Amino acid sequence: ILRVYDEKVEQQEFPSPRLVPKLKLAVDSGDETLVVEERFALHHKIRNQDTLFGQSIVQFDMLFRLYPDDITSQQIEEYEATLRKAEVSELSEAEVVVCTCMTSARTLIKQGCNVNQVVIDNCGMASEPECMIPIVTFSSSKQVVVFGDCQQVPPKVSCPVARSLGLGASLLDRYRDRALTLNTQYRMQQGISDWVSMVTLGKTLECGNKDQKQEVALFSNDKSVTFCQFYGKEESIRQDAINQEESSLAVAVASKLVNRHRLTEESIVILSFCQEQSGLISKKLQQKGHKNITVLTVDCCQGQEWENVILSTVRSLPAHKVEVKSTTEWKNQHLGHLVNQGKVNLALTRAKKRLIILGNDNLLRCDALWEKYLHFCKSKGQVVDGRQYLKWLN
Repeated sequence: ILRVYDEKVEQQEFPSPRLVPKLKLAVDSGDETLVVEERFALHHKIRNQDTLFGQSIVQFDMLFRLYPDDITSQQIEEYEATLRKAEVSELSEAEVVVCTCMTSARTLIKQGCNVNQVVIDNCGMASEPECMIPIVTFSSSKQVVVFGDCQQVPPKVSCPVARSLGLGASLLDRYRDRALTLNTQYRMQQGISDWVSMVTLGKTLECGNKDQKQEVALFSNDKSVTFCQFYGKEESIRQDAINQEESSLAVAVASKLVNRHRLTEESIVILSFCQEQSGLISKKLQQKGHKNITVLTVDCCQGQEWENVILSTVRSLPAHKVEVKSTTEWKNQHLGHLVNQGKVNLALTRAKKRLIILGNDNLLRCDALWEKYLHFCKSKGQVVDGRQYLKWLN
């Protein structure tokens, strides 16, 4: 397996003298560097000293670092030619090449690979033109396979005109009527998957192993899904929302899971539908010394999974202000992203063992999807008072 990264990622790790000035500007502008899997990365494998070109490339890298102002054009050309030969050599031996749709257009991949099958994962969140890049680039391939979930977050298209012209639909949407639905899932506990699969697929998925059918209980009242009723005060901040009390509860629950029940910080993520809430939770975790608990917005968690997920829904209203028979406009104003079925489905399917949801059930019931979900949770005895749940964790 070989992972090919974007050229910008490669240049940040091993800058070419031709691109050093541009690279410095890009890094100084605040660009984040992707965490690279070195054992699979093409730009690392070609530097392996045991390979045909590895030693030569490493020597060039050292030369560029030690004497950046004394490099000749001939040396740069020789370096780039050696890189190309090494890359094509590695690619020609790879059985599977992993890259993004955009990166698949790199000339070196086409030069080094004889592609028989194009597989596009998470196709539901990619725009159709984006998916066409590998399909057109490797038009001689024998088969194209796309995987994804039409019920989750669609492609991000910010231009209203582009959306109205159909760019908001994915390639997966176009071929939905020809799709094969998987009947077995191997990722999450049955208690987490049952409701979501019934809503999105109209049937319950089979579990691939026996362990998925058993609750992984930390204490007597622990379940794979728990909805914690909590009525914190929502505040508006920079066109977003925060809920101070709910953020404190999320941090307290995570802290108890780590300190009392010995779960690893890396096994826990706290998700939120609001960016400002995620920032607030991150600060509170840092103050408690929890540096390895992941905090993300729901938008950023596509394709990722954790053993334990704490979901902060954020939005809240006093009971007397909740309109049970509410208009679409009212729900958009007071529930925001919580009425987006794709985002809700995404949030509810990130956990493998344990999903803990914090929210104002009175408000959430105004949305039909959440009303069904809460009814399902209540029928399973999974709805509890948030403060009571915190006591159980003790």
